[in-house]
Amino acid sequence: MPFMGELKQATAYTINVDNGSVISLKTAITILKVNRRDKIASAVVSTIAAGARTTINDTPGSGIDRVIIQVHPPSNATINVEVVQGNSSFATTCNGDTDLVFDAIP
Repeated sequence: MPFMGELKQATAYTINVDNGSVISLKTAITILKVNRRDKIASAVVSTIAAGARTTINDTPGSGIDRVIIQVHPPSNATINVEVVQGNSSFATTCNGDTDLVFDAIP
């Protein structure tokens, strides 16, 4: 579970998912937001179509302390994921199930 960095609370960010190299299988994305009471405040699920590139928009609320983006590509597939908020960009290549962890700061 790589720690990717910090996202600002109450500020929109985007997740760019490139599933273009996977011709016949989908990729699952789950965004978990953990609040100050160490509880999952929300879970957002998305499925990226085979061969597709997509952008997911989200915002961590002011009461959120951590954002975990779970990426589950098909077996033996490699996909690229980039999280962008303002001038900050966090890019990674997922070669299997990957959790991208961010602290949410005021």
